[in-house]
Amino acid sequence: MGDSFKKSRLMVLIMIMALQIVASGGTRDEDCRDDLESITYECWESLQAGALVEPSEECCDFVKGFDAVCACRELDPNDDDFLPGEKLAYVAQDCGKHLPPGTQCGSKYNVHPHY
Repeated sequence: MGDSFKKSRLMVLIMIMALQIVASGGTRDEDCRDDLESITYECWESLQAGALVEPSEECCDFVKGFDAVCACRELDPNDDDFLPGEKLAYVAQDCGKHLPPGTQCGSKYNVHPHY
């Protein structure tokens, strides 16, 4: 009975560890969504629809710690109206964050080789 209890306890610990690993994968996506909300605030003028507007110094300071590839991946069709992927890629590029060619940024924009 002692060995059975130890094995059961070990299995429970392994399952808890596995759940923590799976849950930590979700945290990355939450961080990306948080970054999208923050960049919308920090870089609003440059992200609005219409003509391209050079990002402000404050915007670029934020972008330095921003995971643009992750944020592009998190954009969905519902985001396109207020945060176009093309504008996000432009701001990242203009602030020195180069997105790899072929990166899908939102549902409508694929990064070209010059970005």
